[in-house]
Amino acid sequence: MKKIIISVVLIATIGLVGPKIIGGGVNQKIDDFVATVNQTPGYQVTVVNQESSWTSTVATINVGLDPALLGDMASNPVARELLDDLSVNFYVTSQHGPFLTLNGPALGLLAVKADAEKTLLREQLIYSEDKPLYSLAINLGLLGAASFSDKLQAFKLREAETVSISSWNGKGSMSSNHFDYQGEMDGFTAELGPEKLALTSVALNINTEDSLLATLTSPFYDSAGDFTIGSILFDDSADGKVALKNINISGASEVSKDGQLMDIDIKYGVEEVSIPNFNASDLLLKTQLVNLEKGFMTVLQNASNNLIEMEQLAELFDASILAQLQASPEFNITELSGKVGDGDFAGNMLIKLTDVDQMPAYFTDPSFWLSKLVVDSRLEIEKATAIWVVEKILTNQLQSNNAGQIDQAEIESLAREQAEITVNMLTAQGMVTVNAKNNLELTFSVKEGLVVLNGNPIPLPF
Repeated sequence: MKKIIISVVLIATIGLVGPKIIGGGVNQKIDDFVATVNQTPGYQVTVVNQESSWTSTVATINVGLDPALLGDMASNPVARELLDDLSVNFYVTSQHGPFLTLNGPALGLLAVKADAEKTLLREQLIYSEDKPLYSLAINLGLLGAASFSDKLQAFKLREAETVSISSWNGKGSMSSNHFDYQGEMDGFTAELGPEKLALTSVALNINTEDSLLATLTSPFYDSAGDFTIGSILFDDSADGKVALKNINISGASEVSKDGQLMDIDIKYGVEEVSIPNFNASDLLLKTQLVNLEKGFMTVLQNASNNLIEMEQLAELFDASILAQLQASPEFNITELSGKVGDGDFAGNMLIKLTDVDQMPAYFTDPSFWLSKLVVDSRLEIEKATAIWVVEKILTNQLQSNNAGQIDQAEIESLAREQAEITVNMLTAQGMVTVNAKNNLELTFSVKEGLVVLNGNPIPLPF
């Protein structure tokens, strides 16, 4: 019985005293958050007002663009008016735990709801009269991790109601060493006279192994993410339809164990492409940036964020580039493949700088860089596909250069004839070779200052 009474008293004490303790922390957290965001160039956050009671905190926070983005133009009255127009007030309500109801029944330290002012962009957009254009809800758990969701209302352009965007719905979680987010929308449509554009099934996924604020201030963190579009259709009555299906961009970054180097992988994929007189499928491009050096990348990030002068940027570049080069950076195309017309193509390429221990006397010394450069590349394409591609290129050139002088049938016949001649000429000149599969192949390499094309050394003028 004594244990039960103690438990009840503890629960009652936490329920009554806890909100006040948490409320004091909320005010400090808001101040810390604003200070951190304001250290990140691009935005300026201001607490307009803030009031706290025993169980809640109410605040108005203004989010706008950083005047530093305009440089010397910041003092211009027109520029200042533009900055004011692009700023927005968010009305923030925080409920102190441990018993939460603001975003639904839950146990936690804090529940937060933030709504953009309902007048936001009303003159430009048409959206729900009784809902904010953007809203955000956050629940902070008892152990410090947070879950959140956000929503951008569907809207139309007031001056062009045929342009409409469906609602965006997102959700995620975050902690001191993790952030993830998933968002999606049905699509976007626009009809402007004879031109029509439609996107469907847009989705974004982000996962980082660091806090959200850390990712805003540092270029180095482990991450993975992807952005997808189900389809894109552009219809122009004059030029025909352009259609793409299942577009995907995905990427990942990985930091070395000592935290000084990072690799980035990015993949681009399109399942189908259809434009007038051209079609392709299963297009894939995989790229890598290897051994990015932390000091150099930090300099580049700070330079881009702070809009420094070119002279200062050059000095920072000169002071930090050697460390990046000593890390043996690479740019790789690990896979390039797809089907164009009725034939396939595939290739890859490695580009690497290695054994750089000091900068050359002249930065533009070609012999120095050639001695440090390693290139290994290969491209294979079916001969019929190569002829088809060249034919399409020549057709477009002939149409542009002989508008109205030659009819379409003659253009296509001439392009077809010249395409095969061009491919055969490139083969005869050794620019491409024919492999055992009767496909066209091109190999190119650079190592220790020696340049080789299809197995044949190429003399250089230096």
